Amino acid sequence: LAGTARPVPAGWELALEVTGRQGQVYAAPLFIEIPAMPVHAAARLEWQARNRQLHVREFKYRHPDSVDLQAIGRLTLGPETRIDSLSVFVNEGTLPSLYRTYLQPWVTGTRLGNLDTKGKLYGQLDWREGGIHSMGLSLDNVRLEDRDALFSLGGLRGQVGWTADDTPVQSRLQWDGGSVYRAELGPAHVALEAGRDYVHLQETVR
Repeated sequence: LAGTARPVPAGWELALEVTGRQGQVYAAPLFIEIPAMPVHAAARLEWQARNRQLHVREFKYRHPDSVDLQAIGRLTLGPETRIDSLSVFVNEGTLPSLYRTYLQPWVTGTRLGNLDTKGKLYGQLDWREGGIHSMGLSLDNVRLEDRDALFSLGGLRGQVGWTADDTPVQSRLQWDGGSVYRAELGPAHVALEAGRDYVHLQETVR
């Protein structure tokens, strides 16, 4: 753990850096096993005391063979802490480690809580004024298989997104095969258009 702090005209500028080289971390509901390659987090922050705002100028987090992400944002701290803006960029997510470590704990007990996974994903999320403004996800040869054989999809790839802007987002997904309740599914692709309050199927799934 390393950090520095220095005064600036509006408050304080902080730089923090944490490297985990071996061991385990538990922060409910997450349980993170630190591999041979170190887990690393670094942040550059600015605290503005007058308006009680914390500016996240830069945040980086890397868990080898699991996730590499960056974020910037602004929070207002007080009796009710508010996220004014937040942009998160997943530069690379690797399954199954990303699912087991960071996603599965949040969906335990649901239909998505008991999966075997494989592949890579990339994404971004933009939060503004109390809600999600846009999000996007790219999938690269992802496999999802329910351990109770309820469903599976293999060779899943493409991009999906959504925005609150007036200009809609085009999405395309395709997969090599799968199953639903043991009924086999062949290869197919789907094209979607998503806007602020709608999702339209652009063409027949085939």
